[in-house]
Amino acid sequence: DQFVTGLNASNGKVMWNFKPDAPLWNFMGSFAGDGTFTFQDYEGKAYRCRVDDGSLIWKNGGFENSWTDGTSLLGPNKVVYTVSNRDGAGGRDAPGDVSAYRLEDGQLLWRTEVPSPPNNLPAIGKLAGHSGLSLVQPIGQQCQ
Repeated sequence: DQFVTGLNASNGKVMWNFKPDAPLWNFMGSFAGDGTFTFQDYEGKAYRCRVDDGSLIWKNGGFENSWTDGTSLLGPNKVVYTVSNRDGAGGRDAPGDVSAYRLEDGQLLWRTEVPSPPNNLPAIGKLAGHSGLSLVQPIGQQCQ
C-alpha cells in the first residue's frame, strides 16, 4: 500500500491521496475527534493528518529500511503508540521498540525496547489492581 486515500463516505468520491515515506501494512487509522487521524507506516513512523484534505500535520520516528506488520494506536490520553523493528535483517528474535508520541505535536514521550519484534497492535486501558493506564504489547514474530 503506497497511499492513504480519503473517500467521501456518502458517494465514494476520492477526496485526497497521501503518500507516506514508507509503504503501509495492516493499516489502522485512529480518529482523534478533532478532524485529524493518526497511523503508522511499516517502518514504524507515526503520522498525523487532517481528515478533510489529507494534509500532514506531523510525522516522527520509525527505523529506515525496517519492517513491521504491527500498527499504531491512539490512546484515550492523546498519545500515539507505535511499534517498530530495528532493521529489516533482524530476524524473528531481534529486539524492537514501542514508542509514544504526543498527539498535539508528535514529540517523542518515550521509547522502550522489547526483546522480540512487536508485530501487532498494542492495547491500552486500565488493568485491575493498577492505577492509571497500562499498555499491553504482544511481541514475537509470527513464524517458526
